[in-house]
Amino acid sequence: MNYYEILNLQKEPFSNSPEPDFFFESDEHIHCLQKLELAIRLRRGLNIVMGDVGTGKTTLCRRLILQLSARPEDRGKIETHLILDPQFASGREFLVAVTLLMGLPTPDEGDSEWRIKENIKSYLFTRGVDEGKIVVLLIDEGQKLPDFCLEILREFLNYETNEYKLLQIVIFAQRELAEILKKHKNFSDRVNQFHYLSPLDFRNTKGLIEYRLQKAAGDGIPPKLFTKPSLWAIYRATGGYPRRINTLCHQLILSMLIQNKKKVHYSLVRACAFRVTLPERSYLSRRVLILGTLLAFLIFAFFQLGPGKEILSHGKYDLSSSTRKIETPSPQPVPKTVEEQTKTPPSILGEITVRRGEALLPLMRRLFGDDAKRLLPTILAANPRIDNPDRIREGERLIIPARRPKSSPSLPSGKYYVQVARFPELAAAEKFLKEKPIKHRLFLLPYWNATDGLSFAILLPEGYPNEQAAQRAKEELPEGLINQAQIIQGWPRGTLFL
Repeated sequence: MNYYEILNLQKEPFSNSPEPDFFFESDEHIHCLQKLELAIRLRRGLNIVMGDVGTGKTTLCRRLILQLSARPEDRGKIETHLILDPQFASGREFLVAVTLLMGLPTPDEGDSEWRIKENIKSYLFTRGVDEGKIVVLLIDEGQKLPDFCLEILREFLNYETNEYKLLQIVIFAQRELAEILKKHKNFSDRVNQFHYLSPLDFRNTKGLIEYRLQKAAGDGIPPKLFTKPSLWAIYRATGGYPRRINTLCHQLILSMLIQNKKKVHYSLVRACAFRVTLPERSYLSRRVLILGTLLAFLIFAFFQLGPGKEILSHGKYDLSSSTRKIETPSPQPVPKTVEEQTKTPPSILGEITVRRGEALLPLMRRLFGDDAKRLLPTILAANPRIDNPDRIREGERLIIPARRPKSSPSLPSGKYYVQVARFPELAAAEKFLKEKPIKHRLFLLPYWNATDGLSFAILLPEGYPNEQAAQRAKEELPEGLINQAQIIQGWPRGTLFL
């Protein structure tokens, strides 16, 4: 019995094989697919897709082949040929491979490269002009293309009518191809479009996992195997690379079944992600160990076998006389605001203690306003103990991570703002917002700089065109807040907003 059958799945959900049926239409991949299909139908010639290892190039290639033959009217009109590994030993070998792909007779031993090219050109003219077909050559692992293959492909692109190219070429390659193309300007100048595949964002990572489970379930209901914090942890561990996501999710499901658990939680992702990346870390450790040993040997050789031997034997340097006793100062109390002495902004804004009857989303809305829902996965990932955001235990201490630092606040520039209050700690700012001693809508702005350290400014979100208008708004505040409120137009140089 296969492991996935225990989960009522019909197929393995996270296979690393490039299965077109499991192609997830992420924003990135569907945009690339649409551009490629349009370029092929318009017969624009050469198109290149580049991306790092594991970004889904091979799966995209297979899906493109299916897409080009999906409509009944296209099945006799578009002809696709695929080269999986273009690492040919000679130009003739490459030409023979293309000849056989197109269904032409095997060239004779005495046929020259020119004769083989002429046969291919004649075939393309018959298919493209006489029969009105589109002939497509797709090449995977394009970074392996030798120089002579690039030259032959350039010649293929010369086969054209006054209106279109006779052969449509799509190359899928790793980023190393970019360096190769720099040396072949006469080839790169013919590229109709480049498309660089990027890793998935969190939303598409979550969508990929859910889609593959749905496809593996067939007509059945897909199991909900991953908690929200675990999905965020998977995204962080894999960087959004589809191949890494599939590999890690496969390991997670196996570990979940072995441990007799019903769901994958954040802690399991951390453990599995560590095991998956452990060999790489171990390899790095071995390199460090080897370099350290080599350095120690060189130092030893210098003093025992090389010029350093004379230094030691002649007593040129008296090491003992040059040493000084260093007085150890008595420990001083650590300042309360340690962040003020750091050179980088903190990764955590602070902690908040949950009150009776509070749910996570309303609490986050109080802090982050309209951004709360978008930030919820980040908050859940930082607090893996929370399984149900709608039911949090009283007294639970929530860790609030900082957002990515930005050099400008999410407020219109060039305006004056009324700062109602400012706090050095998140808990105090959150308490102020909850009690809300005024009727106005308030905006929390966490920021960090070398002068103030980590601070939490509470502002009236409306920006005012001049200082006089801001002053009038300030005077409308309750009497207890007028004295501490300030009118500000900007923040010190180097301030980062969190």
